[in-house]
Amino acid sequence: MDHVLANAATFFTYVISQIALAQTAGQNHSINNKVRLWDVLYVPRSEESRKYENKISSKHIDFLLCDPTTMQPVLAIELDGASHHRKDRQDRDAFLDQALAAAGLPILHIKAARSYSIAEVQQQIVVVLPGTEAASFDPPPLPADQSSPKATDPSCPKCNTAMVKRKAAKGKHAGKRFWACSNYPQYREVIGID
Repeated sequence: MDHVLANAATFFTYVISQIALAQTAGQNHSINNKVRLWDVLYVPRSEESRKYENKISSKHIDFLLCDPTTMQPVLAIELDGASHHRKDRQDRDAFLDQALAAAGLPILHIKAARSYSIAEVQQQIVVVLPGTEAASFDPPPLPADQSSPKATDPSCPKCNTAMVKRKAAKGKHAGKRFWACSNYPQYREVIGID
């Protein structure tokens, strides 16, 4: 079974959950991930509305903070990985930024990483959301199965997520150990160990 989120997004989900529960902006927030842009934006009827509907129907927001009572969107958060250096992703990000700005919904771009500091992410949110202040709290430790990869483990050159150790079972490299992207088969990057 495939994972719903890439590793960087999984680690970020834990961090943003702690922030949402810690009353950043003076209130709790509901956190939603992989939200379709179509479900957030309204396109008024016009001659060009079909074109814009088609553009937003195929896009999603990585994370959406909402008011827990009304589910009114408060902040969109995008994790920007290595793919965001490509021209097509930059065009997509520019469109997303413009569409959300037109709707009055702030967006925060955070560089995808192996781990995140709750305090640093919270401070970035405070900067983007007007009239907010960071809550003071002691977050619980990461669950054992969600701990960050070792700093010595390499990152995938394509998606910047942690690589995992593997051993070739067959073929001309049978028995050899290597690093493989944890987002396999989406990214098939490998680095030899032996």
